[in-house]
Amino acid sequence: MDKTAAGARRVAEMTHTGQDILAGGGQMGERLRDMDWSNTALGPVETWPEALRTLVQLMLASNQPTYIIWGQARSFLYNDHYMPFLGAKHPAAIGRDILEEVWPEIRSELEPLIDAVASGDPVHVPSMRLMLERNGYPEETYFSFFFAPVRDASGSVAGMFGVCSDITAKMRLERDLTTSDARHRQVLTNMDEAFVLLDRDFHVVEVNPVAERLTQLSRDELVGRLHWDLFPGTLESPIGEMYVRAQATSRPEVSSIATRSAMDGTAGSTSVHFLSRKGWRCSSTTSRSGAKRRRQPRSRPSVFSWPWMPAQFSERGCGRFRRTV
Repeated sequence: MDKTAAGARRVAEMTHTGQDILAGGGQMGERLRDMDWSNTALGPVETWPEALRTLVQLMLASNQPTYIIWGQARSFLYNDHYMPFLGAKHPAAIGRDILEEVWPEIRSELEPLIDAVASGDPVHVPSMRLMLERNGYPEETYFSFFFAPVRDASGSVAGMFGVCSDITAKMRLERDLTTSDARHRQVLTNMDEAFVLLDRDFHVVEVNPVAERLTQLSRDELVGRLHWDLFPGTLESPIGEMYVRAQATSRPEVSSIATRSAMDGTAGSTSVHFLSRKGWRCSSTTSRSGAKRRRQPRSRPSVFSWPWMPAQFSERGCGRFRRTV
């Protein structure tokens, strides 16, 4: 008898209740219906406790990666959305011990979670690094988990119901951004010009130490604040008008203004390039010492940035800098 005929016979032999339990569920629903449960720790579907039956129905109907761990044997069930996480372990993982047979390579990470839920405590893990061996080689992955204990008619914890998400792509992106931000911050720290990043609404996104020194404001006092609130009157100034034009047209704006710092008396000629968010940020500037520097284009969506030079503060509304005479 072929597999299809055998599966059809087993379904036909089920009680009406058994058929209802395993109804629907896509590929996994079909596999569960075709499976000979009498050879597993769970036993025939007709003998499953009411709590397990309800969970299986919820699992098969869920549109999230959902799983069940049941009994002392830690029998593992899962739905279609969980299947990709298993790789080559599917479909052999169905009904197997999750620690001994499904995920032995991450037992040390999973066992404390399962033990906690078995004691009656729900567990939520927002992010966990796991080295999975699901396709014949180790893979670095990140998952978020939620486990909830499920009690039987006697009130004892008989199993657990869980939902998880593969957040590997998100965590790798965050790690890459952290590395990139660290490099970016180091570049800004090494600059001898003041520098600022502004978003499209002209809130300060980032500054370097020279900007802090020249404005006599700390990074915490600058970041997140609206530029026009920090420096009243600059919106109507020539520099402010350049900011607005650059944002509106996405075209560079250049100004060269001689300035003198009101704090230390040093003077220098400043060349400021205003670039759209498509370009980055700074093409060339002239430092307070007069040495010209070049910066490479870089993309950062939805953020506009400009070198923040003493020149803009010499305009009306801010007394920290004055125009050289």
